[in-house]
Amino acid sequence: MGEPAAIDQLQAVLLEANLDAAFYKSKPTYLEIMAENVSKASAMRKIMERYHIAQENTLAFGDNFNDVPMLRFAGIGIAMGNAPEQVKGAADFVTLSNDQDGIKAALERLSVLPTNY
Repeated sequence: MGEPAAIDQLQAVLLEANLDAAFYKSKPTYLEIMAENVSKASAMRKIMERYHIAQENTLAFGDNFNDVPMLRFAGIGIAMGNAPEQVKGAADFVTLSNDQDGIKAALERLSVLPTNY
């Protein structure tokens, strides 16, 4: 956590260092750092393998930069309406925001959730 300019500078230095790590700004003042092979997408892959679920039968919801790999990996990636534009660009479609029942709206759109839920 830090001032946005300091976070940007730290991220640039870390990216230049070519470490085996992934860096995501979850807010202008937050930089998340994790091992490169650790992500929501890799967790999703493990669950799919464990339960024998085909990738095309999956969907994922995300609202921030650390969700991008998962949105791209899922059979259907759905960005929340309140997500940054770069996150929305990684998704198959954008639903309503977190505060507007975006998950419910997306599930209804996909005919996964009955409209009388």
